[in-house]
Amino acid sequence: MIAVAVGGRGYSVAMRLLTFVSGFVAGAAAASLVAYLAMQRGAVPSAPTPRPAVAGPHPDRVPPPPPLAPKEARPPGARAAATAARAPVVMPAEAPAVLPPLRLSAEHAEMIRPLPRESRPLTLSEQHQAFSLEDRDPEWAHRMELALRAAADVVWPAPEFELSLIECRRTHCAVFAFGNLPDSGNRWNAGLNKISDGSSGAVPVGGVSTVMTERGGRTIIVTFIRRTPG
Repeated sequence: MIAVAVGGRGYSVAMRLLTFVSGFVAGAAAASLVAYLAMQRGAVPSAPTPRPAVAGPHPDRVPPPPPLAPKEARPPGARAAATAARAPVVMPAEAPAVLPPLRLSAEHAEMIRPLPRESRPLTLSEQHQAFSLEDRDPEWAHRMELALRAAADVVWPAPEFELSLIECRRTHCAVFAFGNLPDSGNRWNAGLNKISDGSSGAVPVGGVSTVMTERGGRTIIVTFIRRTPG
C-alpha cells in the first residue's frame, strides 16, 4: 500500500510510482501467460492410464449361456415305441351286418340244397384233376387209343376238326380238339353218338362228358370218355 502525500510534487511522484508498479505487474502477468500457453502447445499428450482389471463379468460383455445338460440315453427301440405311441389310432371298420337267412319252404330248400359229390357230375376241372392222378393200364389204354383214332378219322374229319390230344389212363380217356366251322360243336356231338352206339367201330364206352366254348371263331372242345365197368 503506497501512501500518497498531499501536495503538488509529492502527488506527481506518487502517480509515477503507481504507474510503474502497475505496468510491472501487468507485464509479469502477461509474460507468465505467454509462457504457460507455450508449454501447453508443445506438451505431448500422455497415454491413458489403463484401468485395473476387475474380477467378475465385464460390464460391456454379454455373459455366455449356461452349458446344455447331457442327453439322456434311451434304450434301443425307445424312439420307435414313442413314435408308435404318438401315431393316430385307426379304428377297425365295422363288419357288415349279417342279413337273416331267406324264409324258404321245405320244397324250395330241398331244391337248392347242395348235392353231395357222389350225387352230382364232376366239373371239368375236377375231371381233369382226377384224370391226371390216374395211373395207366397199358393194355386197355393202348387198345382204346387205337380205336378212338380210327373212329375220329370217320366222325371228326380234318380240316374241320383238329385233334390235339387223345390219351387214356386206367378208367378214362381224354380227347382235346378244335372245331373250325360254325356248326362244329353239333358235328362233334353227333360223332360221339356214333362212337357210343358202336356204329363207327368197336369202341366200348361207359359214359361221355363234353365241355365246349367259342373263342376267336373256333370251338374249343374237351371230352372225357369213361371206361366200361367190368
